[in-house]
Amino acid sequence: MINSNTNNWNNNLRELIQDKISLMFSWMIKINNYKDIFPRLNDSVEGISVEYQNIYQLMNKLKIKPKKIVLNESGIRTFNIGDNFIIVDIADINPSFQPGHSHADTFNFLLYNNDIPIIVDPGISTYDNVSERHEERSTKFHNTVVYDSKNSSEVWAAFRVGRRAKVLINEESEKLIDVSHNGYNFVGVNHRRIFKILSNGFKIIDNIDCSKRISSAYIHFHPSCNIQIQNNNLIKINNCLNIEIKNDNFSVELIKYNYPLGYNSTVEATKLKIDFVENLITTYNFT
Repeated sequence: MINSNTNNWNNNLRELIQDKISLMFSWMIKINNYKDIFPRLNDSVEGISVEYQNIYQLMNKLKIKPKKIVLNESGIRTFNIGDNFIIVDIADINPSFQPGHSHADTFNFLLYNNDIPIIVDPGISTYDNVSERHEERSTKFHNTVVYDSKNSSEVWAAFRVGRRAKVLINEESEKLIDVSHNGYNFVGVNHRRIFKILSNGFKIIDNIDCSKRISSAYIHFHPSCNIQIQNNNLIKINNCLNIEIKNDNFSVELIKYNYPLGYNSTVEATKLKIDFVENLITTYNFT
């Protein structure tokens, strides 16, 4: 009887562990599109964790199959449009009890074309409490909107977070995400962002409910990208993407930034800064 109960307990434990591993495996697949895509969300950079292909091989050896899952609590959403893969981050600062590896990146997004990174989260190059660390955790180091040069969440020192943006999902469907965050409430401002999936691209609609200060939308490109500004409101990237800007009053600027290659190693890359007041519509068309 004791042996029978022990065997049952071991079998149940084994099934529970396999189920948890399968869920984590499924989540990984969902955010990297079955590829070696490594989204650099928050404190991350290549060359630290195990390569995805090694994980695939191990799961196959253990006969652990992925499950069909929906990305809810993680705050990550993914979309496939032809050969293009989009990752959207609508998560709160997490985990709430120890958010030291979190960034002020609310409503950040990434874009891959044929598994090649185009719009990127640059990730990190250091854990030291230095200016580079502060820059890499800041809102302006991510693909989202900065109001009046302020961070959407208060990140300070090397691993500290004070005031935190809280996300509200206004509406969500298969091809639409309508979200707001209160990270700028301390200056009386809300940021609302709508991601809308189109037949051959996507559209981002930003609203800052204040016309007193300038807001800036940032788009960080991978170092390999070729960026050309045409007619001020049309940006061409790598002959695979056109970005069209619509607003009554805006300006665009290409800025150099340091893209981390690993710890204490960077290379020069380019990001786009769009200054606007109150409203901005940015359409991303695949060519």
